[in-house]
Amino acid sequence: GNSSATITTLTTSYGSGSGNAQSGGRGTITFNKNTSSSTSNMQVSAPLGGTGWWFSVSCPGMQVIGGGSGVAPTVQTDNVSSLAATSFTMNGTTTNRGLLANLSSTGVIDDRGFVYMTGNQTANFIDGGSGVTKSQVDTANTLSPIAKSITGLTASTAYSFRAYASNGAGTTYGVIKVVTTASAITSYASSLAGRTTDVCGFSTNQTYYHNGSGTYPAVNDVVYSDSAGTTFLLSGFRKAGSHKYRVDSNGVVGALFLC
Repeated sequence: GNSSATITTLTTSYGSGSGNAQSGGRGTITFNKNTSSSTSNMQVSAPLGGTGWWFSVSCPGMQVIGGGSGVAPTVQTDNVSSLAATSFTMNGTTTNRGLLANLSSTGVIDDRGFVYMTGNQTANFIDGGSGVTKSQVDTANTLSPIAKSITGLTASTAYSFRAYASNGAGTTYGVIKVVTTASAITSYASSLAGRTTDVCGFSTNQTYYHNGSGTYPAVNDVVYSDSAGTTFLLSGFRKAGSHKYRVDSNGVVGALFLC
């Protein structure tokens, strides 16, 4: 439905709105788009023919929360990075500062960051909602990527997040992204790295960690030197019990051999 229609003469398939007039024919139409349709058509009429119009659309695929005059900024939610069992890094990008109340001067971004919550969320969520955590990145008035790491999460669990950016006109939220944390980190004792030919003879052990659930790592497991799962084990050949295995530069187990 049309929640706010402030142009004097308006016809729209989303409802007529309040029709609050403003001098000069300036105003804002705010509505929730029907997701089953690929287009939205708004018809605005002027009392006289030959009237010139300026308009801006903000912002397909995003959720805009108003509260002031002007146009809210635009922001996109990007994919996560540094995904681990108990943490990951949220990423996004502010792409437009929006406009001031005069609708001609560039807006000023005063808050950028992310909101997130547990679970695979399909309904839009914003700051202040039940179970929603806000994680501010900065107050920079800039068009650039933003990133924020969150820790203390639960392994093998889905989390939803979205970027946001605010100016005097309101807050824009990017689309929702969902990520599932890695499986729990499991410790095991491994001999120190060595050459392929003599690794089976190693006896000096050191504890390492991996994402699998077994005692020993399996092919495609990721192995770490720390229990938090943030630092990859150095590449090379390792030995765990009777198992010899190769680790690449990204900490991925690529092959297993029996000694």
